[in-house]
Amino acid sequence: MNNIKELETYAREIGLLNPDGSLDRQYKYWKIASTWKANEMINLIRQIEHEKFHSVLEVGCGYGMILQEISKYFDIHQVVGIDNHELTLKMAKKISPNCTYIVMDAYNLSFPNDSFDLVVLSDIIEHLEHPELLLKEARRVSKYSILKIPLEKCLRNIGREYGIQDSSGHMFSLGETSAINLITRTGFKILNKSTAYPPDKLGGKERFKRFKFR
Repeated sequence: MNNIKELETYAREIGLLNPDGSLDRQYKYWKIASTWKANEMINLIRQIEHEKFHSVLEVGCGYGMILQEISKYFDIHQVVGIDNHELTLKMAKKISPNCTYIVMDAYNLSFPNDSFDLVVLSDIIEHLEHPELLLKEARRVSKYSILKIPLEKCLRNIGREYGIQDSSGHMFSLGETSAINLITRTGFKILNKSTAYPPDKLGGKERFKRFKFR
């Protein structure tokens, strides 16, 4: 479902709307952002294309747009997205319907070891107070994981160290060295990494980092 009016009607029914009473701006932003993020991740995943992925899990999947793009590109049929926000997942079922969505705690993934060939973590760990717990769980339930992290160096983000909050919801800031240290100390081996700037419509001067590792 891509019709804005239909989405706004459904969002109103379930109680998920912007403060101004519309979904339009929010939906269009996330559609652009998710397409860019998915394409960047796909380019990294292709570098281990000798691996055939039969299953994928996204933690913090939001509207499921990234998950759907990745699963469609690699023709993955076991596709699961989890989030802790039930209303967001209800909307995900409308926007990205070809996935299974579950409300679940990111720190305690209720899946057996090695349940998935690939786990996707896109802009999620910086929102968590204990990112190591999620990374350990991702490593436990998957063969490979791909991680996207914003590398933040602006004054607003540095201000978090002094207790200054901003609207992003990020709990902490990471540079490249601290990101690598966080990933490797949870037992991952980094296979590849790249840095890219998002499209101008998303604030192209910000730096983002995606890692592909196992």
